[in-house]
Amino acid sequence: MKKLLILAVILILTHSFVLAQANPPAATVAPDAGLMPTPAPKAADPKKIVAKIDGDPIYAWEVEEKVTGFTDKFREVSPNMQFSDDRLSQMRKEFLDRLVKERIMQKAASAEKIAVTEAEIDERISQFQKIFGEGPEAQQRFLGGIKDMKKFRTEVSKQIVVDKFVDTRTKDMIKVTDEEIKTFYQTNTDKFAQPESVHARQVLLKVPPKEAADYKDKHAAAMKKAESIAKDVQSGKKFEDLAKECSEDTQTAGNGGDLGTVTRGKLQKELEDALFALNAGEVSKPIETPTGIYVFQSIEKNSARTLTMEESSDKIRKGLESRKKEEAREKLYTDIKSKMKIETML
Repeated sequence: MKKLLILAVILILTHSFVLAQANPPAATVAPDAGLMPTPAPKAADPKKIVAKIDGDPIYAWEVEEKVTGFTDKFREVSPNMQFSDDRLSQMRKEFLDRLVKERIMQKAASAEKIAVTEAEIDERISQFQKIFGEGPEAQQRFLGGIKDMKKFRTEVSKQIVVDKFVDTRTKDMIKVTDEEIKTFYQTNTDKFAQPESVHARQVLLKVPPKEAADYKDKHAAAMKKAESIAKDVQSGKKFEDLAKECSEDTQTAGNGGDLGTVTRGKLQKELEDALFALNAGEVSKPIETPTGIYVFQSIEKNSARTLTMEESSDKIRKGLESRKKEEAREKLYTDIKSKMKIETML
């Protein structure tokens, strides 16, 4: 999962997203990439122009900078990844297309004299950073991918300017009516089906493999402790306090053993059966698995049902607004582009 998150943010670190709805370059996931040797980095002529927007140039070195930045970041996640000449050529064309889109929108937005504060830049960067997770380590992973913070902040500022420009020009095009919400709900009722679920907490006490010399003693000690935890909760102690103190699951112990909302099919069958047999507030008996002994607490139990339109309306509205915003953004870009002279030479 961590690798997927890092891959998702690579494009953020290598170039700014001006058209938010654009897709990643197809060349990033090449089925034959690992079979081909990676050519040496291409040295770009500093004076070579690969595109012009109303006479304003985009240079070859700018495209190479994007390609090199992307492939370098990709290899930090997958060191053995290689790119053939054909893939790199395709990537250059796709990054050039992105640069052209960026410059077109930046050029149009610059005429509006839109102001951006340092606080707005900080907030946008904070949003990018959250993709890596919370805490010092996540922050370090994020910051480690930025070679030039001043340049990065400048790119983020340009992105915010474009976003504000687009919002101003399209705000009247993204309004969603109650009738549109009703129509979407009635034609997509299946999307609002909620499976049976339990909001649960857990304590995990690990045990060694059965073939281990100390298995018998450690298993007995873990079972005794698990039984004690279940009794302590029934006598009034808080499950979350006991989880923080006793659980050996590093992902949930610090949060009082909170598993969040669990649906069927997410846990091992023996764990699922024990958890879904509990009523809200009940605590399970110790449950043995090959990896350890579990104790569950059911916080809230929800039967399978379909959300009502009233319950779903806010989510539907946001989804329809997002769709309309993407469509309006693309239309605005197309309109602006049609009024400019665009030349590409790559």
